[in-house]
Amino acid sequence: MAESNPVDMLVRLSGAQCVSRALHVVADLGIADALGDRPTPAATLAAVTGTHTDALERVLRLLCGYRIFATQDGMFAHTPASQLLRSDHPQSLRSFVRMMGLPIYWRMWETFSVSVKTGAAAAAQVLPEGIRVEPPATHSAMAEETSMSTDQGMRMARGFSLLVAILIIANTFLINVTQRRKQMGIMRAIGATKKQIKNSLLAEALIRRAAEAYGWPKIGPLED
Repeated sequence: MAESNPVDMLVRLSGAQCVSRALHVVADLGIADALGDRPTPAATLAAVTGTHTDALERVLRLLCGYRIFATQDGMFAHTPASQLLRSDHPQSLRSFVRMMGLPIYWRMWETFSVSVKTGAAAAAQVLPEGIRVEPPATHSAMAEETSMSTDQGMRMARGFSLLVAILIIANTFLINVTQRRKQMGIMRAIGATKKQIKNSLLAEALIRRAAEAYGWPKIGPLED
């Protein structure tokens, strides 16, 4: 990068906060979201975002000088940098830019001279008690209603799942009993005694238990 004139460099850097603040405000107002894929006049952007047309146009022209937005036929268009200010961009930096523009950050820079003189953190001057995040004391009516609806839906889903499970288990037992009756009827028809049938069922149960213990494939019920 070519060396700039020392005077221009100092003037530009001494007023760099103007560009930073313009970037913060544009990100906070959602100007990049309002600007679509086609060039749009400042008046349209101002109407959509609730801003002053002339003031917004001057801010956007300032950012155009840094390749954040571009001018085209008197209108404003996106650049790769301004696209990153869109909320729907996959690599959106809008939230980060807005965070850097929070008043607390600016207050820290106001006390920066204290840090240079004493070595103490500027944050300690601005936030002597630190930052404490607390949950909201109350929820909105909509949030409460949504929570209640979700709970009711979950209870209904659990009840329905339990009913389905009971029906499946009952049906399984019914099928097994029906199959066993058929099997025992066939065994009795070919001359098996009650004791032989009982021993056969006991032996099958022991074989199934051993198969499960050793991880062998499950043995299905006897078929007709």
